[in-house]
Amino acid sequence: MKSLVDAALKPVESGVLKPGNNVGPNVGPPAPIPKADYPKLGKVEVRPVNPAEAPQESINRIAAKLPKNELVSKQLLQRFNISPEVAEMTGPQLDEQNPPEKGDAETVKKLLSNSVDATAIETKTQAIINDIVKPRYSIAQSSLDASCLGPITQSQFEAIAQSANVSTFVVRADKAAERAASKTATSADIAQALTDSAQALDDANSARNAVIEKTNQMAGQMADCTLKTKQIKAAAKKQGPPLYDPISVISETINFYVTVTGSVAPTWKLVRVTAPTSANLLSGTRKDTNTLILSMGRPSIGANGEVKASDAMNNQILYSILGQAISTTRP
Repeated sequence: MKSLVDAALKPVESGVLKPGNNVGPNVGPPAPIPKADYPKLGKVEVRPVNPAEAPQESINRIAAKLPKNELVSKQLLQRFNISPEVAEMTGPQLDEQNPPEKGDAETVKKLLSNSVDATAIETKTQAIINDIVKPRYSIAQSSLDASCLGPITQSQFEAIAQSANVSTFVVRADKAAERAASKTATSADIAQALTDSAQALDDANSARNAVIEKTNQMAGQMADCTLKTKQIKAAAKKQGPPLYDPISVISETINFYVTVTGSVAPTWKLVRVTAPTSANLLSGTRKDTNTLILSMGRPSIGANGEVKASDAMNNQILYSILGQAISTTRP
């Protein structure tokens, strides 16, 4: 009976479950946090995991928790020559019967259990990211002033980065069990794999704690930003409606036309010939156009105090130049 109770409470000890409304299998993640519940949000709890603790469940029971561990479990049983009867024994049964394979069975159980616990930590960490961190950030973006979003954005980024580290440590725990299951693994290799597996679980637990720390830090930053947003809105109400500059841009385009014409019409008369036969012998016309574009508006002040034309004034000048170029007839 004790082994069954311990098995039932294992998810609580590893932090996968805690008192409250827990989501059952194949149900999907819970709904995002409603905005109305945001003031009620508390800190996320940190639950330690001991990677050196000997699991009380049987090898087969531990392997059945994760489909990915079933194959490596069979390989470990073959590598250590553990009988099916021993693979079904719980921790108390191993202590009571003390079979020759007890030490190897404990090693296999630790390798598999570390992989299971690391995956459980990964599951909880992803739930924190998807169900707490991201919904909180969405609330912050939609309701808080942009001037104080910087720290909140940084905390979200660091929380997501640490959650990615958790997944990396899960892979390390799985790889350690695979190395120990190799037929060519020596006693030193198995001992090193067991050490790496425990270290990977410990690192995953630390990264999960870092995610929780950043999540709680994010909640505090949102509370500070909420207060600042209220202050900004209160100050804006006191100032009244925004004042708009009545002068935007005044533009005037002046074209100067200079036209020069000339003609030569000499006349001479011979006995039987009169020339020229037309009115003008030579004629020419030249027309020069000069454009003066005046753009008037409120100037802008540069970073060094220099007074210069505003962007609106520059854009108006460019628009006028473009209009002149398009309207000019080309031969």
